[in-house]
Amino acid sequence: MNTPHVFISYSHDSPEHSEWVRQLATELRNCGVDAFLDVWDIRPGDNFVQKIKSAIASADHCIVVCTPRYRQVAEKRRSGGVGYEGDLIRDAFNERSERHPWLLPIVRAGEGRDALPDWLVDRVYIDWRDDKLFQQHLDKLLQAIFRRHKPSSEPEFPYKGEAPQKSEETLTIDTNLDDFDSEKLVKLRELLKSYLGKGITITEVNLG
Repeated sequence: MNTPHVFISYSHDSPEHSEWVRQLATELRNCGVDAFLDVWDIRPGDNFVQKIKSAIASADHCIVVCTPRYRQVAEKRRSGGVGYEGDLIRDAFNERSERHPWLLPIVRAGEGRDALPDWLVDRVYIDWRDDKLFQQHLDKLLQAIFRRHKPSSEPEFPYKGEAPQKSEETLTIDTNLDDFDSEKLVKLRELLKSYLGKGITITEVNLG
């Protein structure tokens, strides 16, 4: 399975809000998703406009973290930052089919209509205002990204520090065909399924 790429659009409402978005991106990367985040992926000397355009165009999904502040800025149109991103996101969305959801809205603060820009009001969103349900909401988001269920894991919240490295582990499985029965086949199938979507490459399955 190819690693899904997502673009995260959000407003810098407060240091706490920005840290929460960083935590979300961290959890996504830990689950095998290549999450683009401005504070990690835009560096000194980069062309900001071209970097954002490229990231949005190549994204398999666009996660929009909605708050009243995000809506206010996003609807100013071409005002820089979120306003500029909003126009690019709308353009990219209009060029895509509705076969699979591309826009994945999250309401982080405010009521739905107060937080959603006008171009998201008809979209089903994840109500992520309660961090007690962090893992439940993360699972919903991963289901949408991978289009399947993702096993639950306890998030380490809040996260501090640099962006986590993408996994490049390799798995090699070696077993003897003479000793291979239906029970071992079931266990092998479950083992392989557990590695899907984690950015781990299975290079060889040797059955003897």
